[in-house]
Amino acid sequence: MRATPLLAAFSKIERAKAQIHDLNAAIDAFLKHHPYELTAEFDPKSGIDVWRYRFTAEIPDDVLNIAAEALHSIRTPLDKALGAIVLKTHASDSGVAFPFGVDEDKFKEALAKQRKLPDDAKAIIATAKPYLGGTDLLYWLNELDRVDKHRADFVPIHRSVVIDHQALIVVEGSVLSIGPRTGLHLVLDPKTHHMVQTEEARMPILMPVAGPPPKFEPAFRTIFQTDSIRPEDQMEVFTATPGTQFYAEVQPSFGIAFSKAQGFEREPVIGVLNQMRDLSMGLLLALEGRFFS
Repeated sequence: MRATPLLAAFSKIERAKAQIHDLNAAIDAFLKHHPYELTAEFDPKSGIDVWRYRFTAEIPDDVLNIAAEALHSIRTPLDKALGAIVLKTHASDSGVAFPFGVDEDKFKEALAKQRKLPDDAKAIIATAKPYLGGTDLLYWLNELDRVDKHRADFVPIHRSVVIDHQALIVVEGSVLSIGPRTGLHLVLDPKTHHMVQTEEARMPILMPVAGPPPKFEPAFRTIFQTDSIRPEDQMEVFTATPGTQFYAEVQPSFGIAFSKAQGFEREPVIGVLNQMRDLSMGLLLALEGRFFS
């Protein structure tokens, strides 16, 4: 156990680790009950049916609340560390807070206002670049914690879908594309009536089936993914002529992401929080090494 003035700060970081674990379990429990359905919607502009996943349940309060608690547990140790440093030379740590900025100039203004901080502490903070265009995740750590202390703003994300497209059975009509058109997908070749992809960058990923394939099963399944951050694009799975009836084995993979964290809207929240925690821990260790070793 650390016997330093930063003990409370490090304890918060450890608490965040447990909260992230609890959050992961809560998200898994939510998704385990398949709170979504695959539905078709006619697109009058293109004259086709677009099949998308739609969530049929709200993200539970326990997921929202645990995420907010984890954010706060990762963010507050930065203030605690600076307060401990200031108390080495001042009677009070009032007015001391870890500075952030929407850009580098705003960050420098915020850093300059921390007049009680020694220059070495300011140098360590400046190296971390806690602003957009610097270390974006540090900026979003502060922003997400600042906006709402009790709730995190989440959005469901469709990470990928695995389809046994070789076993796709069309009863009536025509399937025009498989997979999100903004990412890895196949389209119908009007000449051969096969599903193809001529763009190498859009080619889906073939995944071998483990072990000998069962009778009537394909030896490969296909992974389709999107590169769009728009939720409606992420959820797209098929397009078809209106009224098409078909059957396919579809295995979706969903996650939960921070909706407001630009640049991380497609990143599962657990991974983002772990990265934030690592950044906060790194800063604590740097400050401890300089001022309390």
